[in-house]
Amino acid sequence: MSTESRAEMISQLEDILGAGHRVLTYVLMGRPHHRPGTPPVISTAIANDAVRLMRDHLTAMRRDVGKRKLKLGLFLVSNGGVTSVPWRIVSAIREFASEYNVLVPERAMSAATLLCLAADNIYMGPTGQLGPIDPTIANHPLLPRAEKTGKRGPNVTSDTVQCPVSVEDVTGYLAFVKEKWGISGEPELATTLAMLTEQVPALLIGIVNRQHSYIRMVAEKLLRSRKHKMTDKSIERIIQALIQDVTFHGHAISRTEARRDLRLHIASHPKKRTLDKQMWKLFTEYEKDLMDNQPFAPTEAMENWADGKFPFDTGDFPLGAIESRYAAHVFTARFKVERIRQQAPDLKLTLQLPPGIDPQKVDPQQLQQLINQLLGSIGPAVQQAIKQQMPVEGTRARQIKAEWGKVRPRQAQGDPPRSSP
Repeated sequence: MSTESRAEMISQLEDILGAGHRVLTYVLMGRPHHRPGTPPVISTAIANDAVRLMRDHLTAMRRDVGKRKLKLGLFLVSNGGVTSVPWRIVSAIREFASEYNVLVPERAMSAATLLCLAADNIYMGPTGQLGPIDPTIANHPLLPRAEKTGKRGPNVTSDTVQCPVSVEDVTGYLAFVKEKWGISGEPELATTLAMLTEQVPALLIGIVNRQHSYIRMVAEKLLRSRKHKMTDKSIERIIQALIQDVTFHGHAISRTEARRDLRLHIASHPKKRTLDKQMWKLFTEYEKDLMDNQPFAPTEAMENWADGKFPFDTGDFPLGAIESRYAAHVFTARFKVERIRQQAPDLKLTLQLPPGIDPQKVDPQQLQQLINQLLGSIGPAVQQAIKQQMPVEGTRARQIKAEWGKVRPRQAQGDPPRSSP
C-alpha cells in the first residue's frame, strides 16, 4: 500500500475522532528473528531525529486548523527508545495543539509509554499494550561484557557482547539481600555491595542512580502536563506502579489492567468500536508495509535472497514512518551482510628447488628474492582458499545507511491526498 493510501486511512481516522482532530503517526517497527522468542534482528527506536520531522507536520496542522482548535492524535507504535525524547516531543506538541491524545492500536512500550502519560486521553485498542518505564542502560563503555554463545544475529562484531543493566535490576538486588536474606548489618551490606561492584563498576552504579531519578522526574512532568490535572497521590501511584511494582520490563500492560489497576486515563470514545476497527486497520497496513511480521533469518533466508553469494547488499529496509495527511517520512536502513567463518590456521609454506639444481651453484641473494616473490604471489591465494573452506559460524551485517526520507510532499490547504499512478 502506498503512503497516499495510508493518508486516506489517516483522514478516515480523523473523521471518527471528530472536528478539529488531526492524526500524526509515529510507527517504529523491526524485522523479527526467524527463531520465535528472539529479539528483532533489525529494528529502530524512539530518538531525537523524530522531533524535527514532527515539527513540519505540526506546523501544517496548525496552519490548517489553528492552535486553539487543533486536537492532535498521536498514532503510536514502538517498543521504546531514548527516555529523554518523550519530553521533547510532548513539549513540541503542546506548543502547536490545544489537546493531545494518543492512539495505541498495539504496542507502546517503555519510552512510548512515557509519551502516553502526557496525553489528555489514551485510546487503546483491544490488544493495545503499554509497558514499564524503568530505564535500561544498554550502551555504555562501562557495561560488563560476556562471551558470545552459539550463533548470533548480524549485529555481533566481536567475540564479546555488552550486557545491558536495568536500573531496577540493581535496586532489586539490594532489596533482595535485605528482604530475602535478612542482611541488615553494615559489614554484611558492605560485602554485598562489593560483590555487586565486581560485576557492575561503581561509576556505572552512579549512572544507574541518576537514570532512576531522571525517569521519575520526567514521568511526573509528563503527567502534570495533562489538561486534566491529577493529584500528587495519583501521580505517585502511577509512577510507582510503572517503575517498581511491575518487576519485569517486558511485561505488557493491557487496556483493562491500565484502566483498572494502574488507573491510567484510558478514555472510551463515543465511537469506540469504529475507532478500534480503524486503528487496527491502519496498524495492519504498517505491519505489512514495514515487514514487521516477516522474519529475518540471518543465514537461511539471506542465502535464498542472494543466491548464496556473500557478501551482499540487503537493499533498503523500511523500519519506521512519521505520517499525516500533509506529508510522509519513512525511515530506512541498509546493510551489507557477510559470513563469519572459523579462524583459519596460520599458513606456513616451504619451497624446494626443482631436481637437478645444485643449491651451491645458485646465488643466495637471487634465490631468496625468488622465494619471496613466489611466497608473495602464492601465499595470499592459498590463505584465501583455506579461509573460504572454513566452517561458517554465523553472519555479520554492517550498516551502511540509516536515515529518514520524505516520500510524500505536503498538500496545499484543503487539497485531498494525491494518488500515485
